[in-house]
Amino acid sequence: MFTLTLDDKTAARLQEIAREQNRSPNDVVRDWVEQVAVTPTGNPNWLKQMAENVEKDREIVWKDEPDLSERSREILNNEFADYLMKRMQQNDNDEHTD
Repeated sequence: MFTLTLDDKTAARLQEIAREQNRSPNDVVRDWVEQVAVTPTGNPNWLKQMAENVEKDREIVWKDEPDLSERSREILNNEFADYLMKRMQQNDNDEHTD
């Protein structure tokens, strides 16, 4: 047996989660420990599961609004093309220095 001391806020949140899931706080903590012990290679959905858990507990505040999907065409046409050109020039320079 092991005694774990939690601050009041964390303990209250643990009890709330356990009550919502109709489980004991001990069962909730046991599952959390098992989830943390699983490596990325052992659980292919570990990142999704972590994100869902974080999202449940707090609102995510973005520094900037994510816009990758909106900018994907622009990125492919401009930034990626520039990146490829630099890589090709670097490869040419590497071949000439050999």
